[in-house]
Amino acid sequence: MDATPVGAEARTEREWLSGLMLSDQERADCDELDGILIEQTLAGAVLPELLADLPAEPLDHWWWHLGAIRDRSYPADRLPASVRAIYLDRSAA
Repeated sequence: MDATPVGAEARTEREWLSGLMLSDQERADCDELDGILIEQTLAGAVLPELLADLPAEPLDHWWWHLGAIRDRSYPADRLPASVRAIYLDRSAA
């Protein structure tokens, strides 16, 4: 994993992606990047300002709730299956 902290734009870029119709390959690429974001969040490799959750954002838009993910208080059932296993595995560690 790259040790470079996730940038401040990660959440707004992920929000933008959530509104797009993605091809199967683009969806697979997005899922991979989502996994990296979850891993880096749990490892503390995101900028502190990204850990300030935005409660007005829906829980299904998990990228606005990285603080809860970092604290392992985010409801796993609200995460997409593509990243849920990473969250649960890392949360159990």
